[in-house]
Amino acid sequence: MKKALKIFGITLVSVIILVALVISTVLWLVFTPERLTPIVRNVANEYVKCEHHIGKVELTFFSTFPHFGLAIDSLIVVNPTSGAPSDTVAYIPQAVVSVDVMAFLNEKTLSIPTLSLPNLQANIYVAADGTANYDVLALPTDTTAEDTTSTALPFEQIKVGELVISAQSLCYMTVPDSISATLRNTSITANIDNWDDIQASFRAEDVTATIGKTTYAQGMTFEAHLPAAVDMERMRVTLHNAQLAANTLGLSLNGWVEAGDTLQTNMRLTLNDWQVDSVMPLLPI
Repeated sequence: MKKALKIFGITLVSVIILVALVISTVLWLVFTPERLTPIVRNVANEYVKCEHHIGKVELTFFSTFPHFGLAIDSLIVVNPTSGAPSDTVAYIPQAVVSVDVMAFLNEKTLSIPTLSLPNLQANIYVAADGTANYDVLALPTDTTAEDTTSTALPFEQIKVGELVISAQSLCYMTVPDSISATLRNTSITANIDNWDDIQASFRAEDVTATIGKTTYAQGMTFEAHLPAAVDMERMRVTLHNAQLAANTLGLSLNGWVEAGDTLQTNMRLTLNDWQVDSVMPLLPI
């Protein structure tokens, strides 16, 4: 009996693998990079209103198993803005994303098993008149009367199995607020099982931040681990023992922040053991 079950199990697994190989081969023949790349570029042309470039686009299966996904080889967004340190808003050498289509159709769930953006570079700039270089999307215009009572999302839940973003450099500058910041070797990871269970982590090295003529950070390292729950109707974010650290100085946060008509918060902050010689470098220059 055990031998029969073992044979059946091996046979079943073999059939599943064979079917997966056949399906992936057929899709690869149908959706070759030569056919898929123009489709993605045409869609991008409809929604991205500034200069942009998309490299080769190909279908993935084994790297995003058991879901199909897309791998984009280079994405560049260019939006020249007067005063900006660079015309390039974002450069993404490679992007891999997969979506569980059946979960969206059957369960109203936006399920993204994989989203990987390695080694990106971004330059965010807001000019004195409020013009932002990241304003690059041409969203469809709704001619119907605006409903100010609520905003309905096309999905009820969101799940992100593996989100991994790494950045060589991130630059942020806003002239109206006199804020300038740069971050190096930044990494962001997240796992979102649903709105009530969000696990996100952040780390950035060589951080420099200036407000006006005062430098608040120079060559620092920041880390954060943010277990959170989000109430979309109330626009409330609840933190559960979130951990933040600047260099070797850490603290924890518990409580909530709600962005309604007014910003409300109820947060408890607990400091770790801080040494005077470690605090001194954090004082504004």
